[in-house]
Amino acid sequence: MQTYYGSKKVVAQFVKEMLLSFVSDSVSITITRQEKSEVYCVSIATDMSSEDIVEHLARIYSVALLNTSPPSIRDG
Repeated sequence: MQTYYGSKKVVAQFVKEMLLSFVSDSVSITITRQEKSEVYCVSIATDMSSEDIVEHLARIYSVALLNTSPPSIRDG
């Protein structure tokens, strides 16, 4: 499972592209908002063969792998 974070707008675009790129049953996506924050987390479970695609899309949409304390996020 990979977890990324970003602003609401960027996360929505990222997830939309993910849904267009994968067969619906080959990926599991969970979106949560960090408490009292504008930062949204996206947890993605895919098979190992899809990890490169997820990472590529993450770079395109400038979402970042979740660290213990995510930085302030600007709207992309």
